[in-house]
Amino acid sequence: MRLLINGVWCEFTPLKDYRATHQLPTEFGVSHFEPKDYSGLGKLDTAGSSMNNLRDRVLAATPRQRPITEWLGHSDTLQATFERELRYINPDIGLQEPEIEFAAAGFGDVVRAMVYAAVRGHANFDSVYAEWLHSSIKIASHSHDYGEGWQIQVISHAYGRIGLQVTRQDVIDYVVDTRLACPAEGFMLQLLRDVTSHIQPR
Repeated sequence: MRLLINGVWCEFTPLKDYRATHQLPTEFGVSHFEPKDYSGLGKLDTAGSSMNNLRDRVLAATPRQRPITEWLGHSDTLQATFERELRYINPDIGLQEPEIEFAAAGFGDVVRAMVYAAVRGHANFDSVYAEWLHSSIKIASHSHDYGEGWQIQVISHAYGRIGLQVTRQDVIDYVVDTRLACPAEGFMLQLLRDVTSHIQPR
């Protein structure tokens, strides 16, 4: 995995490989440094049909063969539709209010970014989505001491904690560990791809 961090492309080493290379214990990972409190968190493992219904309703509300000028005004409406449908199925998921608002805002941000890219005549979903995702990357300010002078910082993006920045003296390593990331990332990626596929460049 490669991610753009502070304007620099960084290669992430899989956690299993990193442990093997440095002879680290099996507990070395994001959950060791910042455990996740699962109490009150939403679950998707039993909400498959509800998620599919949300997808169908959002796609049904997505404009087809509309001029880009209409999309400029429709992005907020589509975000509101997504939020309404997410709230409708939320009894099956159990998201907290801030999580609903954050998911809706992210959905709207990607749609609007695609519209603005289409206005410029080069609406490529992969590049637009990657730019949005990279812009959400954060490296925790808190650093954990580990081993002989190692400093560990947790890395997150729009879908939660995704890995570690490991500083070993003068060396900085990036390690991918997505076990605590949001399981809806794949669903949202495909939904946004499907929705924005109807946006035609000017």
